[in-house]
Amino acid sequence: LHFYVDGSTVTIGALSFVQSGGGSGDMDIMLNASSTVSATTFTVNGSLTFTHNDGDNMELEINRNATLTILLDLSIDLFTSSDGDNVYLDINEGTLNAVNGNFTISGGASNSNFFYFNMDGGTAAFSGNIIFIQNGGGGTEDMNLHLNKNSTTNPSLLTILGDLTFSHTGGDNYEIEVNNNTTLTVSGSLINTLESNDGDD
Repeated sequence: LHFYVDGSTVTIGALSFVQSGGGSGDMDIMLNASSTVSATTFTVNGSLTFTHNDGDNMELEINRNATLTILLDLSIDLFTSSDGDNVYLDINEGTLNAVNGNFTISGGASNSNFFYFNMDGGTAAFSGNIIFIQNGGGGTEDMNLHLNKNSTTNPSLLTILGDLTFSHTGGDNYEIEVNNNTTLTVSGSLINTLESNDGDD
C-alpha cells in the first residue's frame, strides 16, 4: 500500500496503518516523493499509528516543501518480523509538527528488525516526548536517530520540548548521530537506560 501526496492539501482524523502477513508488500506514506515543486500540507487531527505485525517494510517520508502536522500522538510499534523488515521515518528537507502528543517507537520483534529516524535537512518539532523502547530479545534489532547522516548540505533542526528517552531491555544497539549543520534541542531530560546480556551498545 503506497499513499502518495504531491502538491495537495489533505486533512483527516486519526489514521492507523496495520501491516500483517508475510510477503514483500511495503506500506508507505510519501509526501512530495514524486515532485517537490508544489507545497503539500497533510494534517492528522488525531493520532497517527503504524503497527507492524510482519509483512515487509514501512515508511513515513516527508520531502522538501511538504508539511505533516499531527495533533496528538505518533506511534510506531514493531511487534513481529520474520524476515528482517525495516521501519523508517525519513525527513528530507520537509517539516514534521507533532503538536500535542508524544512520539513513541516500540520494538518488540525478536528477528532482524530495524527502526531508522533519518533527517537530512528539514524541521521536526515535538511538544511532548520522544520515547524509544527496545525490548526485542536477542535479535539484531537496532534503533537509530541520524541527523544529516547522508548529506550535510541543508540544516536539520530537531526540537523536543519534553524528554528524549532510550529504554533498552533487549534487541541490539541504538544510536544518536548528529553531524554537521544540525541542531538537536531537548528541553527536558535525555534518559538512557541500557540493560543487556549480550554486549549491546
